[in-house]
Amino acid sequence: MRLLGLVLACALQLGCAARVSYSTTSGGERRLCLPRECYQLGPLAAGWLPVQQSAGELGFFHSALGGVIQANAVCRDDVDAVPLRSLTDHLLVGYTSRQVREAAVVPLAGREALRTIVDVALDGVPMVLDLYVLKRNGCLFDLSYAAPPAAYPRGVADFQRFVDGFTPLAPERPVRS
Repeated sequence: MRLLGLVLACALQLGCAARVSYSTTSGGERRLCLPRECYQLGPLAAGWLPVQQSAGELGFFHSALGGVIQANAVCRDDVDAVPLRSLTDHLLVGYTSRQVREAAVVPLAGREALRTIVDVALDGVPMVLDLYVLKRNGCLFDLSYAAPPAAYPRGVADFQRFVDGFTPLAPERPVRS
């Protein structure tokens, strides 16, 4: 239990995170690079504007939907010790009125991911969360979509393309000067 607390605390405090970088190619593809490998994220339709890009987090907001799509990553040697369910439960801290619509283990990037769709409230405001949690090569990835219940169905296809595009790439090679 103490190990779970340590991993979750470090996931929240980016100071514990390994170096993570994001970039966008000229073709509009988004890449997430960690010390061990790089991943491509699927494309998003027009309307999704970047609002967060920092070590460990990439986020997009769609004003017409009031929705947010995010990718988070943290790498640690002990990340594999924590079950996907526990990591998913941590993402729900602070939300009330939780009603799980579905939870299933699905394949993603050659590994098992836990996908959970849950109706929640945040400060009394209803929302739908669509969460993917994946562990791969010592790194933890959270891919998430949050939107008001009425708008949620209109953004699901965009989020699914984002998730489906999450694929490992060849590691970036350092550029020598």
